[in-house]
Amino acid sequence: MKLFENFQGKHYIRDKEDYHFDPARDRYGNFARYCEVFKDVVDFEINPILLQQIKLETCPENTPEGKALWLYLRLCQVLKYDEGYFYHNHREHPNDDPIMSVRAASQVTADTPVTCFNFSRIAVKLLNQIDGVNAVVISSGVNHGHFRFAYYTDRVTVDADPVYAEQRYNDMTRIKLGLEPQGLNIFNGHLCMKRLLDRIVPMMLADTKNNLQDCISALREISTSAYVTPINLEVLVSSLKQCGIDGASTVQVLNDVNQHFVNSPYKFMRTGIIKSINEIEPQYLMRNGEKLKRVNLKGMDVHNLAVPDFFDAFQTGKMIHAEGAEEKYEYFCRGLSAKHDLDMIGRNPIPDLGE
Repeated sequence: MKLFENFQGKHYIRDKEDYHFDPARDRYGNFARYCEVFKDVVDFEINPILLQQIKLETCPENTPEGKALWLYLRLCQVLKYDEGYFYHNHREHPNDDPIMSVRAASQVTADTPVTCFNFSRIAVKLLNQIDGVNAVVISSGVNHGHFRFAYYTDRVTVDADPVYAEQRYNDMTRIKLGLEPQGLNIFNGHLCMKRLLDRIVPMMLADTKNNLQDCISALREISTSAYVTPINLEVLVSSLKQCGIDGASTVQVLNDVNQHFVNSPYKFMRTGIIKSINEIEPQYLMRNGEKLKRVNLKGMDVHNLAVPDFFDAFQTGKMIHAEGAEEKYEYFCRGLSAKHDLDMIGRNPIPDLGE
């Protein structure tokens, strides 16, 4: 058994040609107090419908490293993030608890939103079915606040986090938008992974729909200048919906576009409409001056929202803001007055409970 040290100073133990990593450190190789391998008490089976949607049989790669990378990218394309997790203290859902959520893992399909818990579980389950690949789920933070996963072969060691966004978009969004992944931290086998990324990424992203590519090209053009005329966000949301982009990814796109406008004219806020004890319908509110709109992140449609209806929804408990977002709510409401919006044309009140 030999001890190796990579360029970041993190130690790996090489045993029987397998490169191991230290899960007690963060994904940059630094010591982290609450990082550890997470193991479920009970096992689960991948939903056959999800397997059909992933289409493992279409993977063109022959090596363990190629198959693993292809699978990561494919899961980012197929799975959607559960925006309802931002309101976990107001609902009873297995996605909100790392122990209980394993019960929902076997039910996941492309139409069933997941959090980092079950994305990592499903990825590791499938990765470990590839000959020559070893994968583990890693939890980090107090009380398992976040999950990611890592895998290694005899040639590469990779730490993968599809949910955390370091620059603009996380990989669950980037891959759907036709952008290169940024959530892979490669600790060993850099040249091997570079060759795989150079070959596999363009091949997979080539399937991105043409109208979405046009939309993303426009976003890239916007990001090069802070002096463009603000685009119509309703049209943007509609375009994303037509391309099959989910609500969680749309939130990231809207935030990214807004920061490139002069003075960032829009204020955004995550909110949820309480439908039942088990269901909160995620919304994204947009404010431009005294005008409010809400994006239903489930249906991906945009509605006018009169300011009186906005205040009434919060006062009556129909609508709530995301967990720990009290300051965000105060910032969003600052200077907002209901008296300017009493006769708003196209007024669309918040639906009653249960509707």
